[in-house]
Order: sequence, then structure tokens, then C-alpha cells
Amino acid sequence: MFEKKIAKLAEMQQELRDSKRLLKEAVTEKEAFEAKYNDVVDSMEVTMLDKEMAEERAENLQHEVNTLRERVDEMHVDLNVYQQGEGNPHTSPLLSMMGPCSTILYKCSIPATCIHRQSSTQNFLLSHANIACGT
Repeated sequence: MFEKKIAKLAEMQQELRDSKRLLKEAVTEKEAFEAKYNDVVDSMEVTMLDKEMAEERAENLQHEVNTLRERVDEMHVDLNVYQQGEGNPHTSPLLSMMGPCSTILYKCSIPATCIHRQSSTQNFLLSHANIACGT
């Protein structure tokens, strides 16, 4: 009978060691999971901040595009007035701002060439606007 109790005690001690080992493994696994979870949460926060910054930048760029489109429309009006002979390079604000480009537009006589030069002039002005805005 004493041997049965010793055997039972040894069995219970083994179960206790196994339970402690399983508990330690579970705690280690839980800590690893929490670390991964915290990393994911941090990553999501950074991603959300990046998204908000990108949205703000997109709004700013859209505003800039709208402003530049308005300027291009104004330039079209000035160019049309100028091409109709109601303006000259010295009085048109657009053409005086363009400097040497205004002479090219003023001397332009073939419509297809005018369109090409007008497009080139707009590209020139837009690129300088982008440089001035830092984009």
C-alpha cells in the first residue's frame, strides 16, 4: 500500500511538472502573440497616418491643378484676344509675363503651329509653376 502511494505521488509530481511546462509554454506563446499584435497595431497606426497625409497631399495637389487650369483658361482668353489683334505683346499681362515666348506667339501665322507653340508655352509655364511650388 505504501508503494502505491509513492507511485501515485510520483505520477502526480510528473503531472505537476508537465502542467508547469505547459503553462510556461502557453505564457511564452501568449507573450509572442501580444508582441505581434502590438507590432500590427503600430503598423496600422503608421499606415493610417500615411493615408491621412496622402489624402491631404492629394487634396492640395487637386487644388493646385484646379488653380493651374484656371490660369491656363485665362491664358487661352488672353491668347485669343491677342491673336484676334486686340492686344499686343506690350499690353497683354500674359504675354508680357512670357517674355520671349510672346514674340513667338505674336509672329505665329499657321494655326497648327500656333496650337503647337501654345501648348509648348503652356507646358513651359506649368513646369515653372511646378518648380515655384516645389513639386
